[in-house]
Amino acid sequence: MVYRLAPDVASRSADEIIRSLSDRVYTDAEGLFNLWLDYSVADVMRYLGTQCELYHHDLSGQELEEIKSTMRAALETYSVSQLWSVVWKVVRDAASLANREYYNRPKAAATIPGKIRRNLEKVQRESIELKAWSRPEQHPAGTLGMVLGEILGVDENTSGQRVSSLVTWLTGQSCSPTVEAELHEPVRELMTIALAHDVGSRVMLRFAELIRAGHDVGSAVEEIGSALRV
Repeated sequence: MVYRLAPDVASRSADEIIRSLSDRVYTDAEGLFNLWLDYSVADVMRYLGTQCELYHHDLSGQELEEIKSTMRAALETYSVSQLWSVVWKVVRDAASLANREYYNRPKAAATIPGKIRRNLEKVQRESIELKAWSRPEQHPAGTLGMVLGEILGVDENTSGQRVSSLVTWLTGQSCSPTVEAELHEPVRELMTIALAHDVGSRVMLRFAELIRAGHDVGSAVEEIGSALRV
C-alpha cells in the first residue's frame, strides 16, 4: 500500500498543500488516529516485505492480513520503529528454522504470523522494553508521514499511546465538557490526598512526566492516585 498526495486542482505546490493541511483545524480525533494507524501499518508491512524478500519467505494473502491485524492492535501502544525490531527478529528466526531437518522454507514462513503475535503477547505480559530500529535508507517516510509529522510532531519513533494523546489534544477532545465532567471527581480526590500528604509538587511533576510519556489525563490521574493510596 502506498500513500501519496493526490494532484491539487488549484495547481499548488506540495509545500503549499502541506502547509495548508498543517494550518487546518482538526476535530475528528478517531478519524485522525485511524489515519495514523493506516499509514503506520503500511510502514511496518513495507519493512516486513523487504525482510521477507531478503530471506525468500513467501507469505499468503491471509497470513499478511493476519499480521496487519496484529500490527494495527500493537501500534495503539508501540511505535513503528519498535515493531520493525519485532519483524526483524521473527523473520530471522523463521530463516533459521527453514534450515532445520523436517522443515522447509514454506513451513518456516507460515510460522511468522504466529511468532509475531506471541512475541508481542510476551512483551506485553512481561513488560519487556522493545528495541527501536532506525529507518532504513532505502525505506524513506512517505508524503502522508511527512504531513502527519507536521500536524502532530510524530515520526516512526513515536509510540501509539503518545500519538493518541497528541491527537486528543490537537482536536480539543481533552477539553470537552464530557471529559471534564468525568475527571472532576478523580482530580479532586487526587489533589485532596496530595495536599493531605504534602506531596503536591511531587504529584504535579509525576503528572507532567506521564503526559510527556504519552498517557492521557485520565490514565495519568488514575496511576498517580493508585500510587498514593498504597
